Amino acid sequence: MERFVKLFVALFIISVLIDSRTTVPHKIAHAVARHGNERISQQMIVHLGGVVLSEAIKEKPAETQAIFGSTYCLGAQYGLEYSSF
Repeated sequence: MERFVKLFVALFIISVLIDSRTTVPHKIAHAVARHGNERISQQMIVHLGGVVLSEAIKEKPAETQAIFGSTYCLGAQYGLEYSSF
């Protein structure tokens, strides 16, 4: 959590130095809304799903495992990126 606070502070300082009228309120809104915590929760769920999938297909052929693993990774990456989860 401390890393995220440092990140927000660094972004805030950079925004002030750049003197952007929209960046500062935008970053403050993210901190207040706790979007960082939401992203961490999403990533933990994705990781758990990957572990479950891995266990479910561990006795399948290597090619099948590779296909399912790649598909899961792509779905997790783009699903989280474009979701409002």
